[in-house]
Amino acid sequence: MTTTTKAAKVRTLIAAAVLALGLAGTARADLLVATDLNTDGTDVGFSGGWIGSVNRFVQDGPDLIYANYFIAQSGTTERVFVGNNTHPDRMRSRNLESAMSGNIWFSVLVNVPSDGGFAGLAFATDTTSQGQAAAYSHNLSDLRVVMSPDQLWIDWEGGAVNASWTPDATAGSFSPGTHLILGQMIVGAGADTLNVWVDPDLTSVTSPAGLPAATYSNTAIDFADSIQRIGVPLQVSGKDIADAIWMSNRDTAFYDVTGIPAPGPDTTYEAWADGAPFDEDTSGDGIPNGVAWVLGAPEPGSDVRALELLPTIETVDDEGEEIMVFTFQRLRAANADENTEIEVEYSADLTDAGGWTDAVHDGDDIVIDETEDGDFDIVEVRFKTSAVAAYGRLFVRLRVAQLP
Repeated sequence: MTTTTKAAKVRTLIAAAVLALGLAGTARADLLVATDLNTDGTDVGFSGGWIGSVNRFVQDGPDLIYANYFIAQSGTTERVFVGNNTHPDRMRSRNLESAMSGNIWFSVLVNVPSDGGFAGLAFATDTTSQGQAAAYSHNLSDLRVVMSPDQLWIDWEGGAVNASWTPDATAGSFSPGTHLILGQMIVGAGADTLNVWVDPDLTSVTSPAGLPAATYSNTAIDFADSIQRIGVPLQVSGKDIADAIWMSNRDTAFYDVTGIPAPGPDTTYEAWADGAPFDEDTSGDGIPNGVAWVLGAPEPGSDVRALELLPTIETVDDEGEEIMVFTFQRLRAANADENTEIEVEYSADLTDAGGWTDAVHDGDDIVIDETEDGDFDIVEVRFKTSAVAAYGRLFVRLRVAQLP
């Protein structure tokens, strides 16, 4: 709850953004957003960044449909299939905008008829494996997860172009037709983890812990430090089909690729922290837990560190008037919590005599705008430096305190 009350503070926690006038501020880091990889940015299918050996790889819909898949497809209905009898093993692929590592989830819909070959996903650790061959040969991938007509095939060795392919592992027994492949990769230096589910019943699942036993699981595969390329390998002309590809390594990755609603933010610090003290730094990023909660970090110790969510600060010119703009993301539940105090403060000299002053909206020297963004408010505080700065200096900070 934003307030100007100064009494009964247990501890004051500060995430400060300081700027001497005329210097540039630090840009906020963006989280890696889940991408429907069936798009070139305009929701029109496998064009744009996708490359392959023949244009006939892509055909107009209809979209593949699976009962327990909760992500609505949009844009032009397109799906990818093999379209060249001369070279039946083909792959349409694209580079990721940013390399992915850590806890990665993916999903894809595939249809493999009884006389088909295989369809699924392939992952590569670089963007230029043996030149342009990486654009069409599934053999050059570091990991392949595909469906044959009746089994899940896993391969993590790769190989040469046009080499015969024997999967490293097979799992399950399935009828030909449309299937949902859901996968989890934990990728980094050393042993990697791969879990794959085929046709999991997601109707009553609310988190990864609720998933049934994986169709295939391996915790000792060393196939990648990061994933930089994704491909769609298929076989047998005009029959094997893949559609609706999703991949994410955000903290919400499981929910991104399944369409299961992610749990909302905790409404109290105690629920969010699960026993972690307000003034400790569980993640080790230099930002106390209480500040991390206010800024929207998923949980104490999360891979998404609060440093990536710290306020930004910049100076702009407004009709000849220099304005300092201080912007931060604030969890709405934290702002409503009666035991949490959140203030933007400013100082011209950082001395004990000058002290820190609460930023209060007056419509002229200090203007505060708040814009709703999901469970957060984007707070922008604009300071007219000619009115509040001294000797060309102005310091601004975000103060978070826990009240008794």
